[in-house]
Amino acid sequence: MAHLFAPLAYDRMPHGQPRQDTPINRLGSKVRIDVLLKKLVMVLGTPKDHLFVFVAGFSKKSPDTPTTDAPISLAEEMDRYANYQTPALESFWDAQSWGTHDEIHSIIEEGKGVGTGEDHDVYIATNLGHMPRVMLTWFFLEKPKSWRAHFVIAKHSFSPKEWAQETIKFFTYLYRFTFKKW
Repeated sequence: MAHLFAPLAYDRMPHGQPRQDTPINRLGSKVRIDVLLKKLVMVLGTPKDHLFVFVAGFSKKSPDTPTTDAPISLAEEMDRYANYQTPALESFWDAQSWGTHDEIHSIIEEGKGVGTGEDHDVYIATNLGHMPRVMLTWFFLEKPKSWRAHFVIAKHSFSPKEWAQETIKFFTYLYRFTFKKW
């Protein structure tokens, strides 16, 4: 059985480190990685048969290609941070997606290449405000039936604007999945 750990991207981590000018409760990418590193130890004891998967791209307009403004992908930044925290960490990063739907789709596709015919436990970390849309997306996307999802809450804040955006995005996703508008 393989264990996939997927902290969804939130904010940039220059040089693989949390931004210095940001309050700790707003460092979403850091908190999402940290909670899964703790989960890794709780679930497996010793790290084996696991893989951290980072798939967030460079920018919304250019998910899979570097730009002047974003020469390093969020996936690479997050991978650097995770490996600073746990040097022997098995991880994979590939800048290929942007946004909740595309990130989860990419995680599923990457997971299909891990092992042969194995069941997977997939641990997805995000904060409470984002979790309903993440769960909805996981439910609707095609994946092997034997995979089990574990949704892990990362405790970082959302602004009132982000809460409102998440509510709108949830219903937009529900509509798109229900009426097959993807």
